[in-house]
Amino acid sequence: SSKAVISNCINNANISSYYAPCGGIVGSADSLFVTGCKNYGNIQSNLGGSDGESATVIGTGGIVGGSGASHILSCNNYGNIQGQEGVAGIVGSSRISNSSGSDEEYIYTDILVYNCENLGSIQGVKFVGGIVGESQCTIYSVLNKGSVRGEDYVGGIVGESPICAVHNTINMASVD
Repeated sequence: SSKAVISNCINNANISSYYAPCGGIVGSADSLFVTGCKNYGNIQSNLGGSDGESATVIGTGGIVGGSGASHILSCNNYGNIQGQEGVAGIVGSSRISNSSGSDEEYIYTDILVYNCENLGSIQGVKFVGGIVGESQCTIYSVLNKGSVRGEDYVGGIVGESPICAVHNTINMASVD
């Protein structure tokens, strides 16, 4: 297994995806170490494909869209994020499978999010959070100042997690 290491990157471009996870710094990776990165672009995963076929994109994030086991440290998102499932300002989703084929039993990898901040607005359908959309995670010393809107499993810090340790975090924005 390999691990991507990304540090001190800045994205200023708007990014959109029709079928795959979408992020300001990383779209999708198995294992990551991201530090000191900033996203200023608007990130959007579109409902349905460019050819009109319906597709649900899982994982849309200001820094990382979809991720395996990862460490995300000292990163900031300033862009607006819009997606479907697993949508957030820092990490959209770390979902790796669905154990039984039902929508209720997802399996996630572990991520650590430390000293990160989201200032962009976040909008999604399911598993929507200011910092993390859906993941098994440890979140420490983060701040969300961007509004968060969604339909199911919506939170100022985390949208959905089977197990998550959250410490020293602040949400200063509306959650709808």
